[in-house]
Amino acid sequence: MIPSKKLSLLMANSQRNMSLMTWNVNGYRKRANEIEILLTKYNPDAILLQETHFNNNPVITPPKGYAMYRKDRLEKKKGGVAILIITDIDHATEDIDTNTAESVTISTTIAGNKRIYLTPFYCPPNMKVKKPDIFKLPVQKTNFIIAGDLNAKNNSWGHRTTNYYGKWFEELCEVNDLTLHVPEEPTRNANSCTDIEDILDYVITGTNIKLSLKVLKEEFNTSDHIPILISIEDIKITNISTNYFRTRWEREITEIDRPYHTTKDNNYDVRHLTAVLQCAILNNSYNMKKRRKHNIKITPEIKTHITLNWKADLNYAKTRSHENKREQRKLKKKLNKAIKIQEEEEKLKNIFNLNDPLLRWQTLKKGKPTPPPIPTLKKNNDIVKTIQQKAELLAHTLEEKFQEYPSPQDATITQKVKNHIDELRTTRPTNVPKITMSELEDAINQLKKKSAPGPDGISNHDAS
Repeated sequence: MIPSKKLSLLMANSQRNMSLMTWNVNGYRKRANEIEILLTKYNPDAILLQETHFNNNPVITPPKGYAMYRKDRLEKKKGGVAILIITDIDHATEDIDTNTAESVTISTTIAGNKRIYLTPFYCPPNMKVKKPDIFKLPVQKTNFIIAGDLNAKNNSWGHRTTNYYGKWFEELCEVNDLTLHVPEEPTRNANSCTDIEDILDYVITGTNIKLSLKVLKEEFNTSDHIPILISIEDIKITNISTNYFRTRWEREITEIDRPYHTTKDNNYDVRHLTAVLQCAILNNSYNMKKRRKHNIKITPEIKTHITLNWKADLNYAKTRSHENKREQRKLKKKLNKAIKIQEEEEKLKNIFNLNDPLLRWQTLKKGKPTPPPIPTLKKNNDIVKTIQQKAELLAHTLEEKFQEYPSPQDATITQKVKNHIDELRTTRPTNVPKITMSELEDAINQLKKKSAPGPDGISNHDAS
């Protein structure tokens, strides 16, 4: 048996979200004290490290309470990646060979039994990583986080230039529908007066993972890169159905018949059983239709139909025969018909029990189907778009639908109006008296100088 304290700790870890950290340490031994300070202050579940500079040195002691997984650079100096994860969290290594790329992958379980893959990744600036190796990263997994010093620059991420790493990772995200999280502040310090601060550290996830990044620039560090705190806000599981599921456990579970000697053996068996159950759920689960909720009174007739349906479901589950399937469908149709009749009866009963005629009319109106919306103006099987087209179509429609209807009028008044219009057309306006230029100048000079310009845009000051 697993000790209750250990079991409760494992259960607590599986019910909370995860916080991570990524940092290009530029030498693990030189920054060992700083790493322990960061682990103590922020208490991350895992920290993804780049440029560890181990060079296949086996004598490396991880911080207390953490396990270390690493990949060293064997041919040349420097380089290498590692990941530190809390030992109390269930985790396992994943075999993903990226050849020229420096990365190591582990899988772990977080809130809601969600399996997630963590990968620290390092792209050396002076050594070109092959493009196929980048596409070997665990991007095909449902839940994954790739973080590290990618040395990628792209104009769309705020850089002045675009290098080959920037093009490759942009293509990786577009092809696989991934999200590249770019920090808002520089992650690399300026090394000299000619160098400038830059953003070279990123996080790549699927679109189902929401997280936030915080550049810990206030922390003291002697590395040329700044650590980044990663807070996972939400993970939407897409590979497990959220509806009801049923699993054939007898096809997946095998009996464990070996003796238990230590707590480590017990923990191993529990992890193995958990992995088997998760695989069984993924391999055998299928969606079942959710039953409709009915707010009606269950009559004896409906109870009988429900019992018959339940027995038919059991018979079909045992035999899987076509006859039982047909019988099951017939009984379901009868049950739905009985429920529909009961709903209509209760609806009419509630309506007739209303004393107020207005409430009765409103209740009946709610049950009627809503009228269709006003159809869109169309012409020649095409939707009218511009205002001019709508006006022309409306005028054409009115001309076809309506005819002129002459209203009775007084003939004398009509004749007077016509005579007045003819008089206005034929008569000439009165002659304007002539005026000399001196009289015109005197009239202009008498106008106010500060008055606003008229309709012609000329002010009195301009005229004078």
